Amino acid sequence: MDFSEKKIFSFEFILEAQKQDPEINGAMIEKGAIPALNLVIENHPLNEKLVVKATRALANFAEYHADSILAEKSVEKVLLGLNRLVGTDDDALLVKALKATLRIAKATGAGEFMKGTDMKDFMDLLKQHRSPDVVAMGTELLKSLCADPEFCMAFMEQGGISQLTTNLTK
Repeated sequence: MDFSEKKIFSFEFILEAQKQDPEINGAMIEKGAIPALNLVIENHPLNEKLVVKATRALANFAEYHADSILAEKSVEKVLLGLNRLVGTDDDALLVKALKATLRIAKATGAGEFMKGTDMKDFMDLLKQHRSPDVVAMGTELLKSLCADPEFCMAFMEQGGISQLTTNLTK
């Protein structure tokens, strides 16, 4: 087992532990798991599987204690990871990342998704991927975020509706 496989195995262990006992999230948060996951997303852009597993683990933490994710600025890192995944050939992997991002958005609210983030990133996601699953999950994420009036206004001001319409009619 090479080093990359060991890292992926470690994340599978974390995800399984979170699934079996959600209360373990508190102990992992106290031990610094969230900043560690942020660093994984930030420093391993070429290991797409690792980035997605880190994002899924952050989604579990967000559902357990959203403030801990916000305090560590994890939304910014998740968006960084998502933007790096836009060019992937693995649509299933991108869908998993989008699902995890949606879970984070539902737990934390849309506010952090607006900070320093151009809606163009989300539009690029839908524009570059013709996979119906990717487009559907990207649209689901935008729908959830647009439930927030401020996010929706920013989205519209940046031409999100017209770009979305153009992307979906091509």
